[in-house]
Amino acid sequence: MCRLPKLASDGLVTLGLWLLLLARAWAQPSTARHPLEPVLARLDVARQALQRVKGYECRFIKRERIHGQLGPHEYMHLKIRHEPFSVYLRALGPERRRGDEAIYVEGANDGLVVAHTGGLRDRIAGTVRLEPTHPRLMRGNLYPITEIGIRNLVLKQIRLYEYEVQFAECDVKMYSNVSVDRRATDCIEVIHPRPRRNFRYHVARLFFDREWLVPIRFEGYAWPSQGAPPLVEEYTYTQIVWNPGLGAADFDSKNPRYHFRD
Repeated sequence: MCRLPKLASDGLVTLGLWLLLLARAWAQPSTARHPLEPVLARLDVARQALQRVKGYECRFIKRERIHGQLGPHEYMHLKIRHEPFSVYLRALGPERRRGDEAIYVEGANDGLVVAHTGGLRDRIAGTVRLEPTHPRLMRGNLYPITEIGIRNLVLKQIRLYEYEVQFAECDVKMYSNVSVDRRATDCIEVIHPRPRRNFRYHVARLFFDREWLVPIRFEGYAWPSQGAPPLVEEYTYTQIVWNPGLGAADFDSKNPRYHFRD
């Protein structure tokens, strides 16, 4: 079983202490603290845990609503290195995306993404080098490759809730022992009952792995015009191997295990 590096006792919050702090935070009267404060505390624990992670390899599953249309689940083999921030991904499905590969390394390749498509499309186009936000790379994606990864998810949610904590109209619920790919998680659900320009989601759910203390799944929903809230975006990190010893070759398009070609 792969394990996240243990949190040290030198100022970092252990799981037992965190659970105690969380229980106390939720027990406070609603007038004493904003409902998002315990959520921010848990996200900060995840941020600290990820400081001990150099990189990881996993299967990444995403689903996004683009221009009002909810796309299919997309499956990718993903490698992440934190310093310098580096990404390698290979599309596993659906069929139309299978074989697509992309590499981004902060501070390298003139800041460009090195990418190619699979199959016949690759034989026509070959390997391209494009800005991360180039329309060709953003097609079918809500966010650029530079925003992928668990650490980016944590930092993004911290920024979001540090902004939203100044507003009311917020309800927070927690569900324990929710299974995500056979991993036990705690699901924290943040609800904004009414659509306001200050709020990004009607409902947002973060699923924190109970052993690793980091979120391995996120769901975001918009306000419904009628019926159930429509899914906006959904990300899941499964089969995670922490600190597998990723090196420069893992983020090099000349790697013989990859299929880039000029």
